[in-house]
Amino acid sequence: ISDRTRGFYAVEKASGESESVRVTASTGLLTHPYLMSGLAYRNSSSPIHRGIFLMRHILGRVLRPPNAAFVPLDPDLHPDLTTRDRVHLQTSPEGCQICHGKINSLGFALENLDAAGRYRETERGQPIDATGMYTTRSGEEVRFDGPNELAQFVVNSDDAHRAFVSRAFVHFVKQPPGAWGPKTLEQLTRQFQANDFSIRQLLLEVAIIASQPLQPADAAPSIAQTEELKSVEMSENEISVLPKSGPREYSAPKQNHVATIPVSVVVAGMLLLLIAVLGLVMWLK
Repeated sequence: ISDRTRGFYAVEKASGESESVRVTASTGLLTHPYLMSGLAYRNSSSPIHRGIFLMRHILGRVLRPPNAAFVPLDPDLHPDLTTRDRVHLQTSPEGCQICHGKINSLGFALENLDAAGRYRETERGQPIDATGMYTTRSGEEVRFDGPNELAQFVVNSDDAHRAFVSRAFVHFVKQPPGAWGPKTLEQLTRQFQANDFSIRQLLLEVAIIASQPLQPADAAPSIAQTEELKSVEMSENEISVLPKSGPREYSAPKQNHVATIPVSVVVAGMLLLLIAVLGLVMWLK
């Protein structure tokens, strides 16, 4: 990075690290200045925007639209309040807390990062309070203090793993996992965790599931069942999915028009081709 940027973020050239480097580096993408500045206002951080990002995109939770739009309080109107205090003041009504009780507590954990993503320990002469909490899908209440503890929670969170698998499935297949039954996402998530979070293996499992016809809500295809249909051979330079008993035949429902190949089959084929190419590139390196 340039000397100007290095000075702005207090990055030292020597082997020793400043406190800001240590904290930012250990949390990775979660506290990247580009992300933090994008989830902030021009002259102040925004725990609300950061909390919504974490809730929706990292933890995969659903938030309803706000009851009404509002303009954030100007920091100059309350010079003695920190950003956390202002947000709490504006979202304290009971009607707001239905959602902001979940959103704010996540965003507050990133208050050590200012509007530009620089690490700080004080704001307006007062110490930063970066404590937060989150209630998981299973009802467990988790508390953390600062970006480091927040990142550690996210890395080990079942909710975050589930959200990642869901978004990966939708990105490649263009349909939600639920189209293959209500248990499909849960099965893929458990398999992802069991495979030590291998993205390569996850894409393979997604391709196998997507190659099957859409299932009714009460008949989701399980990953265990897919093993009976296909044997998977993986090596350093390729991935191949081979039928155990000859090519599999796909049949469309009986209708009055000519049957065509399901879109899911085409998508699965493209995924497998992409995986094979990536494996070959990695092997050549």
